[in-house]
Formats: sequence, C-alpha cells, structure tokens
Amino acid sequence: MAAGENFKLDYIPPPTVRRFMADARLRDEDGNLVYMTNVIMGPVGSGKTHGIIVFLFMLACAQAAGPDGVRRSRWAVCRQTLQKLKMTVIKDVLAIFGTEDEGGIAHHNVQDSIITLRWPLRDGTRMVAELLFMPLEDTKDAQRLLSLQLTGAWLSECIEVNVEEVMGPLAGRVGRYPNTAMGGCSWSGILCDTNPPMEGSDWWKKFEVEKPANWSVHKQPSGLDPEAENLEYLKQTPELAALPLYRKDKEGRYLKDEAGQLVPMKDHLERRRAHGQQAYYGPMLNESEAYIDRYVRVRYGIDPAGSAVYRDTFLPSKHVVRDEEGSPIAYEPEPGYPLIVGQDFGRNPWSLITQVDSRGRLRVLREVPGVDTGLIRHLRENLKPTLRQHYPNYSVILIGDPTGRNRSGQGELSDFEILRREGLNHLPWQEVSNGVDERIQAVDVMLTAFDINGPMLLIDAVHCPTLVMALGGQYKFTKRKVSGNTITPPKPDKNHPYSDVVDCLQYVCLKSQGQDVDRLRNRISHRLKIRGQAAPPRPKFSPRAWAGSR
Repeated sequence: MAAGENFKLDYIPPPTVRRFMADARLRDEDGNLVYMTNVIMGPVGSGKTHGIIVFLFMLACAQAAGPDGVRRSRWAVCRQTLQKLKMTVIKDVLAIFGTEDEGGIAHHNVQDSIITLRWPLRDGTRMVAELLFMPLEDTKDAQRLLSLQLTGAWLSECIEVNVEEVMGPLAGRVGRYPNTAMGGCSWSGILCDTNPPMEGSDWWKKFEVEKPANWSVHKQPSGLDPEAENLEYLKQTPELAALPLYRKDKEGRYLKDEAGQLVPMKDHLERRRAHGQQAYYGPMLNESEAYIDRYVRVRYGIDPAGSAVYRDTFLPSKHVVRDEEGSPIAYEPEPGYPLIVGQDFGRNPWSLITQVDSRGRLRVLREVPGVDTGLIRHLRENLKPTLRQHYPNYSVILIGDPTGRNRSGQGELSDFEILRREGLNHLPWQEVSNGVDERIQAVDVMLTAFDINGPMLLIDAVHCPTLVMALGGQYKFTKRKVSGNTITPPKPDKNHPYSDVVDCLQYVCLKSQGQDVDRLRNRISHRLKIRGQAAPPRPKFSPRAWAGSR
C-alpha cells in the first residue's frame, strides 16, 4: 500500500475562512486566476492557522500535473523566528497531516526545516508539495527570499515582520515554480494570518489607508461575539469532543439542506460553542483592556509597553473617530470655524491641523510631517500646499513653540518672523507657555474631558497615524539608572517623530480651553476685517458652559 493512501482530511471552514479561500481564487474575465495577497485577521483561537494549512493543501492538489503525473508546488512558510515556527506552525502541520511513519503524508526534514507532503490522488496523479520553513528576523533573512523559486508563500503572524522588507521580495519569487515543462504554476500569491496590528503601524496602513488593489483583508468576528468562529473546537472536554456537529448519511458523507448548507446537530453545536467560548476566552477577560481589545475583540491596538506619558488618559476606543464597525475613518472639519495649527520648529518642524468645533470639541484633523528640513521649505512644500488642497475655505492661525522667537540661522529672521513673511497668522509667542508640566497637563485635560455625547478631543487616525502611536505609547518618559534602580524623570524623551507631533498638540491644547477659544477667534476675526473679509460665525457655546462640561 502506498504511503498516505488511507489519509483523509475532514475539515469544515468557518465562514470567514471560507470567504478568504474564495477570494484567493478570484479569476479575471478571461478565466485566469488573479494574483492576490490575502490576509485573514482575527482573535486568538479562531482557526486561522488551521484554515491556511488546509487551504495550502487544497491549492497543492489543484496544481497542474506535469508529464510524469506529479502535481508539484513549493511554498515559503515564514514567521519571525525559527523557534516560533517550530513551536507553532510546524507542530500544526504535522498534527494535521501526520508523518509517513504514522500513515500520514508528511515527511519532515528536521535539519533543513522542510516538510514534504506526498499524496496519491484518485485520478492517478500524485501531489508533492514542499513547505520551506523560513524565519524572518532581520534584513539578511529577507534577502534569502531572493534566491527562491516558489509557487506561493504564507506569512504566519505577518505583523511580526517588516512589511516593506518582506512583501516586495516575496512578491517577486512566487509564481516561479513549477516551470512550464513540469506543468506550469496554476496559482500564485501570498497568504497572511494575523491578530490586529497597532494603529498607525505599517501593516495597519496597508490594511486601512494604503491597501494595494490586489490585497484582500478578511476580519473575523470577536471571540466574544455570538458569531465567533471555531468555538466548537476550543478546549473541549472528551465528552463534548465526542459529540458530532453535523449530520451524515449512512456512507459517512455530510448531509446538506436545499441551500447547500451542512445540516447541524443544533444541540451538540450549541453546547460545544458555549463551552469553547467560556473555557477559552473566559480566562482572558482578566487581562488588560488593551489585550482584550486586540487579541479577543479584534480591534487595532496600541502598544502599552514603556512609561507612556498619556498611557492612563488616551483611550483609542474613545478618542479615535470610528465608523459603526469600529474601524478608524477620516474626520472632516466643521464649516465656518477656523483651523488651529500647532507648529513645532527645529530640524523636524511638524505641523498639526486642528479645529475647535461648535460643541467645543477639539478635532485633530491632519498631521503634516516635517523631517530633517528647514522651516521655510516645510511651510512652502508641506503645510501651505496641504492647507490649500484640503482646507481652501478655512481661516487659519498657528500656535508655535515659544523658542521660535530666537534667531533661527535662516538669514536674520526668527521662526515667527518667517511665519509672518510666509503669510501665516500666528499667536504671539508671549501667550504660549513652554513649561513641560503645563503642556502635558493641557493635553491630559482635553483627553479626560467628556460631555454627554462623548469625548471633547477626537482624532482622525487615518490622517494622524504618528500622533495616535505617540499618544498610545511611543511618546514616553526617558529612563535612567540611579543606584541600580530605574526611575522616570519628569521630562519626556525627545524621540522623533513622536515628540514633534505631540509638541504640536500640546501647543494647541494650551490655547483650546475656556476663554482662550474666544480670544483666538476674536484675533482671527480682527485680522480678517482688516483685509476686508467676513469673519467666521460665532461659536454656539460659551466659554463658561464649555469649561463647566469638563
């Protein structure tokens, strides 16, 4: 008897995994498979890994056979470290397919970290799939991909690796094996599974902001949702695991209803799902809210590591503008109300465009990076074009770092004099404090201010990803050793670009509270009248009422 001849694979994909599989096999108008990068994102325990392993097996069996009747394919299976591959993916592959010695179809070359699957098909052909397990710890590992000839690739826990270093080399190596003489490559692409990345990270940008046309991202339900997936297989007792989930005929084939759906044994399914949800996810509810949000509820997370300055006051679930499904969305300014731009100086002169709206909320609309450049160049090439393109009908006033009063070395002009020469209104430096504690407290006041409708500070994470990451943990206090103990000094670390964009927000928050709002508006109105322009409408809130809502 040939090895693996009695091997059988019984698998029912959860709904999201089923859609993930269908999307990866999309065809164009001519019937040709479309190259795709397919991503499935979900909570821990949702069956992502199992689903991709089975899908690779299906793709390998569907590969065109060569003249010798062999359906060849080769796959790079990647994760951050070899140890993680050994402890998770390799174990799962061997558990599903079994080794040839055990009557399974997997041959494991431990030394080279290769698993070869061999299986005879009913049509007389044979499937031979090579799985090359490759860690991607650094740039050198990523460069090793450039020498491969692959059918496709799988990135397990893809957010652990650098998206820019990995995706390009992988995309250039898939679709190269087997060659035409051996049947040609019937399918090519990259499969990824992951938990939600951090908001503002490069992977988040690929998923939410700059998603390539040939990328497809599938999001599974929360592990606490009634529609949570894979619950019936999580932490089952022997008694529950023995309960069949779907009805079969006498020959052991699954029965289907008129709609083509499997016929469930409802009582068994409900009991196993209820137990799985409680036994698996229940203990996780004792973890931090940040952990639960990211790994159970499938929400984009913020890195809680380090002594973050605003760790206790910034709540991404509250302060980031989201749609009904919880995804970050763009935030538009309210017509008729002026824009307030926080402006940092130095070699990284970032700008932050904000607005106090009719309800007294501070809308943080867009960050304008200024990286290793002079102020004049930043204003002319970055800030002013952004204002013209996105906010052409809004009056603007800048609030800058008080140190901008000093001569900047750009001729004989200070930074504030440069602002005036470039036609930008600004608040006099004497009216802005540069005290670190006062600036930190100004943002804390805004972050902790709520009225009956919600927070008084709202951030457009789509256009302010660096600010979101800074508030969520990247803007932190420095740490130093004193007598062997780590202490947190009062001054935040000047870690660019996070400190630059937070500085901008601090200057805005200093003058966006109480009566300062009316003063800013009156200053703008006065300057508009001098130019013969109409002043913006008066806000519909009073400074006293606004202050009282805090």
